[in-house]
Amino acid sequence: MIAKIVQRNNPKKSKDHLYSAITGINLQFWKKTRHSFPEYDPLVHGPLIEYSVPEGYSEIERYWVNEPYSFVSILKKKMFTIFM
Repeated sequence: MIAKIVQRNNPKKSKDHLYSAITGINLQFWKKTRHSFPEYDPLVHGPLIEYSVPEGYSEIERYWVNEPYSFVSILKKKMFTIFM
């Protein structure tokens, strides 16, 4: 009933204003704020990611899954054999 009264008194207000009028809670977190960032330039900003084979492993094969966004690197653990 309160919702109908508030809606009737303020027909141009959105549901966010209706909800805050009823509950007293401000829903400003639903509002989007636009941020502008400079465009990425690899020469200025450097590479996005660097990959190196972890110590103790050797790379068998590397191939792109979704070039240039993701690749698969197949690794093999190096086995050390000690002969005495």
